[in-house]
Amino acid sequence: MRILAVGESMECTSSVVAAVAGQTTNTATVSGTGPDTVNPDGSTTPGETVSDDDPANYFGSEPSIGVVKSVNGDDANTAPGPFIGAGEPVTFTFVVTNDGNVRLTNIVLVDDVEGTISCPETALDAGASMTCSHAATAVEGVYENTGTVTGLGPNTVDENGVAVPGVEVTDNDPAHYFGAEPGIELVKRVQGDDAWRLVSRWSARRLWWLRLLVRRRTRRRCRVLVRTWLVLMVHRFRVRR
Repeated sequence: MRILAVGESMECTSSVVAAVAGQTTNTATVSGTGPDTVNPDGSTTPGETVSDDDPANYFGSEPSIGVVKSVNGDDANTAPGPFIGAGEPVTFTFVVTNDGNVRLTNIVLVDDVEGTISCPETALDAGASMTCSHAATAVEGVYENTGTVTGLGPNTVDENGVAVPGVEVTDNDPAHYFGAEPGIELVKRVQGDDAWRLVSRWSARRLWWLRLLVRRRTRRRCRVLVRTWLVLMVHRFRVRR
């Protein structure tokens, strides 16, 4: 209990408690008792009790941000993700949400592979969202990249009334796809032979007549015939393939 003289004042401080998120209102009430008074008949009247109250408010700032990244509409958090033809268009979509309770400013979105991503806004009110998109060309094989978003909460004050810079918040989300490059190979064999040689099995039986010509013709004439035969064989072999 304290006693205050007329015109005197005092300051009272409550113990520091952690602020809670959101709007908080509390009211302080003070009361005091005046001195006893004496009535005309000499009796005493107890002192009157007087009181006053005053409300106070604060808003518990809790900034937060989130991002969900998709590849051609697929969230694709785990590999391999959707299959996309190598060389085909691919669209990365980033949904950025202010999932805190205060306005965020200086919002920046960066992809670790694609670089800085353009967004329609740089600030979001609490609960608001925006969609950012980036177009690219699919590359062959497994592809992974991660989008990271940052934002800045409002300035606050500490228990002594000193200004505190806003807190930076961040979130990230990975995405995957597989760049498909389909292909096929055919190897044809003739009686087990790959048949890539110029003289294949089907023509070997016809060599007997060349041997006969070699015996009966001059060497020069044979060279001409052999060259002619080779040209015919190459032509026939290409036609059959």
